Amino acid sequence: MLAEKRLQQEPLTWIQRLGLKFHLLLCVYCRRYVKQIAIIHRQLQQYREAAFTAPNEQVKQQWEAVVAAYLKNNENNL
Repeated sequence: MLAEKRLQQEPLTWIQRLGLKFHLLLCVYCRRYVKQIAIIHRQLQQYREAAFTAPNEQVKQQWEAVVAAYLKNNENNL
């Protein structure tokens, strides 16, 4: 589909771009689809950036303390 190809940043020929613009001008369903896919793409990029950033040292130390306290309090149950 040309809309997906465009959203994936694959180059379209000028004929394909013209055809896509004309089709999107006429087809409300494809316009909605392109908007929805663009929103999903942006959200996934934001999630990817947030999910794969390393925590700062203070947060890391806090979690290490929480885990150590949990293990100390529950060492009989392990």
